[in-house]
Amino acid sequence: MTQLPRRKTRCPIQYGYLSGPPWQGDPNTPKLVSGLDRNGCPKTSEICSRGGDPLYRIRRLLNMAKEKLTEGANAKLTHLLELGDPDNEVATSWRVKESLRELYTYRDPDLARDHLDALISDFTDNQRPPEVQLLGRTLKSWHDEILAWHRSFVTNGPTESMNNLIKRIKRIAFGMTNFANFRIRVLLSAGKPDWSLLATVTPVTTHISSALGS
Repeated sequence: MTQLPRRKTRCPIQYGYLSGPPWQGDPNTPKLVSGLDRNGCPKTSEICSRGGDPLYRIRRLLNMAKEKLTEGANAKLTHLLELGDPDNEVATSWRVKESLRELYTYRDPDLARDHLDALISDFTDNQRPPEVQLLGRTLKSWHDEILAWHRSFVTNGPTESMNNLIKRIKRIAFGMTNFANFRIRVLLSAGKPDWSLLATVTPVTTHISSALGS
């Protein structure tokens, strides 16, 4: 997807060039204002900060599902996209995101296949932004795996979640040299042990004298 433009990277005055964002009108003639910002850079209108960046102001709306947008939020999104996205790349990426979400509303495998094929054909078009074309190629590479969900409605999410938990336990312990102890730590963390049975367990003790051979 197209990344939002990053502001506040370097001062345009300090580095000897002037460049304004697209919503300022003429990018070569930014309006100077008095004072310095917290980086010691001469303040310019909307150059050294992201406060007036339309895309920055709708960054959360861009990540929301379309059906969750209120009428006012949708109007704000449309208006600020017109101001801050003159090349229509961010708007295109947002529509791509929504069309890809629509794929998972299909319960019929044949309809899902037709929709996915249409998405791949559309996304890989040469007129699309490079990020969208890359997404299209990724969908093409994982075509069969994506459609497998529409046949079984099962994902490897729970497996990946458990794998992440196991890796986190190992990372916190700075590695585990004893697999038996590692297994116990994992079961205690994720196995939902019945602690009411703890009183019935007889602990195994090792005498120091026997370990020393005396």
